[in-house]
Order: sequence, then structure tokens, then C-alpha cells
Amino acid sequence: MTAVKDVMMIEVTAVGISTPAVEVAQRMKTSGVGTIPVCENGKFRGIITERDIVIGIVAASRHSVPTPAGAVMNRDWATISPNDDIWHAVNVTVDRGIKVLPVVQDGKLVGLLSLDDLKRKSPALAAMIFSRSIKPQADNPALYVRRR
Repeated sequence: MTAVKDVMMIEVTAVGISTPAVEVAQRMKTSGVGTIPVCENGKFRGIITERDIVIGIVAASRHSVPTPAGAVMNRDWATISPNDDIWHAVNVTVDRGIKVLPVVQDGKLVGLLSLDDLKRKSPALAAMIFSRSIKPQADNPALYVRRR
């Protein structure tokens, strides 16, 4: 059995709830990531994604007013324990249609598990996740959409 802690990333950039979303976007650009955990007093509180910034700020025309990460973050993001089996993590990512799982122990963020981490551990495992997370569109089977 491979545990999540054997595969997860432990060097994680996190932001605070009051961190301006513009700063979060700049960190995403600098780090080359599209998802950043949000923590408060050492506790995991949610995730902010590129999509959250686009939908919650740009599309809502809130870009002229400083918006904190906590105002647009996703509070209902799945998490996983470092001791959980990797197959459980695979099922959570597929079932939730997400690419990144925060690894949380006693409420604290201890790492992240991404599709890239799984790919490094096992390309076959990553391929299985990818194949389970897409489905053909009814009107055009040549196009694929993400399963939610």
C-alpha cells in the first residue's frame, strides 16, 4: 500500500484569507500553479483557483476593488489525510473532478497531492485518472468534457 504521504508535495505555497486576490494571482504566475491553499492561523480553510479569480472577481467586475482570497476561495474542497491510501486519493480526485488535493492532518495543511505527483509515482495511475475524468459529449463524441 502506498500512502499519500509517500507521494505528496510538502513544500507548499499557501496564502492567508486576507491576502489580496491580485497577490494570489501573482504567486500563481510566479510559481506556475493554478491552485493555492488558503490557511488561517495554521489551519486549512480552503482553496483558491484561477477559475475562482476569473469568475469571482473579473467576471463579477470586482477587479477595481481589492478582494481578499477568503472572499472568492472554495471552502468546500475535498481534503485527504497523509496516511490515506493513494487509491482513495485517486477516487476522490476523480469523483470531485479536481487535480489537486490538500493533505490535511489535525486541521493543518501538511502538503498537496496533485495529478503531477501521481504521474511521477506512476504514469499508469495518472492515465487511469485522466481516462476516468473525461466523457464524450452527447452531440459530438469527438469532443470531450470534464466530468463533475
